[in-house]
Amino acid sequence: MCGGETYGAAIMLIRVGYDMAFHFPQPTAMVLMLSLHPSRASTIRQPERLEVQPDVAVSEFIDTFGNRCSRVFVPAGRVMLHNEAIVEDTGQPDPQVWDAPQHNVQDMADDVLQFLLASRYCEVDSELKDLAWTLSGRMLSGWLRVQAICDFVHQHLRFDYMARGRDAADTALTTTFGVHPLASFTVWTDEVSEEALRQPQDSPRF
Repeated sequence: MCGGETYGAAIMLIRVGYDMAFHFPQPTAMVLMLSLHPSRASTIRQPERLEVQPDVAVSEFIDTFGNRCSRVFVPAGRVMLHNEAIVEDTGQPDPQVWDAPQHNVQDMADDVLQFLLASRYCEVDSELKDLAWTLSGRMLSGWLRVQAICDFVHQHLRFDYMARGRDAADTALTTTFGVHPLASFTVWTDEVSEEALRQPQDSPRF
């Protein structure tokens, strides 16, 4: 652990980043979901900087789920993406609200109903529906039921996306409108010291 103190907890500094390379047979439009989520803005100690090689114009927008997305139009050939930042984190687990109630569907706000819609990655008309009720139908409602479902998922599935959405279809790291073989993909999350913040940022990777 390193750094100062926040809310009584020690702060860890983490350098996060990635390198990606694609091969495009023709000029192609891309939508990238490769930026830190805006909710992490207050924890960014060294700002991120998306680099694209060859150099092309990059525009940004916020999607329905609050993710910061980028749009690019890349030429044919090899295209490389790079980004890096330093963020701070206390390492503390998410808050536990064991007495949180469970609302009936008819009482829910309109803007949360989208999270109850079927996903193409989960066949709701298959035996999974019966399995879900068998595993959780007899549990107490509210937080305990949600926690039991989360525990089951964590024990049986691995999910590595960093963005937010209803399901994996909403959180693709890159969406391209054309053929795009992925040549390489490297991600890093390394703990660093306060000294890393005093060092000048590296010159552009490309």
